[in-house]
Amino acid sequence: MIGHSNRGLSKMCLPNRQRNDSTIHRWESKGLIGLWDNPRSGRKRSWNEEDWQCLERWLKEECSYTSKQFAKKLEREHQVKLGAEQIRRILKENWRWKRIRKQPPLGMSPKEVEAKKTDLAMLKKWAEMGLIALMYLDKSGCYPQSPLVYSYGEVGKQKIVKQKERRGRRINIMGVWEPDRKLEYGRIGCSLNAQRYIQILDAQAKQAIQKLFETGQFTAIVNNNASIHRASKAKERHNYWEKQGLLIFF
Repeated sequence: MIGHSNRGLSKMCLPNRQRNDSTIHRWESKGLIGLWDNPRSGRKRSWNEEDWQCLERWLKEECSYTSKQFAKKLEREHQVKLGAEQIRRILKENWRWKRIRKQPPLGMSPKEVEAKKTDLAMLKKWAEMGLIALMYLDKSGCYPQSPLVYSYGEVGKQKIVKQKERRGRRINIMGVWEPDRKLEYGRIGCSLNAQRYIQILDAQAKQAIQKLFETGQFTAIVNNNASIHRASKAKERHNYWEKQGLLIFF
């Protein structure tokens, strides 16, 4: 800029003469730092720390809210007007919109979980050694509407919601899987109850006694903590299944 007049500078880069004078003055008084823009104040936040704490409390509840629902809830209960996009920007630093993990109503203590993990690892080892046949039983189904629920969850953590009683017609499937060997399943258009669970295990017990005579292997089936698996009628059959060479593991 040395050797140029304000008019010359206006033609080269800065069309405003007053701005030219201001820029030159900042350069002469502060050097290069004087050419940088000062931080702008911006609009004041329409929400405070108390509103954020309330939002965090809602996020940790055992239910799912969308950003639009959060916006309506904040306006209704705290008279804070925030758009859904604003809430998404606020949450994206520590929270993610992802699938919820459902937990059975009756959970186990951490000590019980660790003990079960140790027992299951031992069963897997025995299966690798050929001492037992290890199988897994589970069920699934198809609903008229999707049972998958998504919600905001903290980064690095998965939100868990306890299962509630679900009503409505669905197609149910229950199967028994032996890794790398076979998968047997049954499909019905009505509810899976303890009686149908017992029928499936009775059929597996017939196969288990035959395997025991032929190979000397017991059969162990891993079950989850579903209510039909722990029903009193099913527990009454455990001794019979064990005599047939079929062991039930929860």
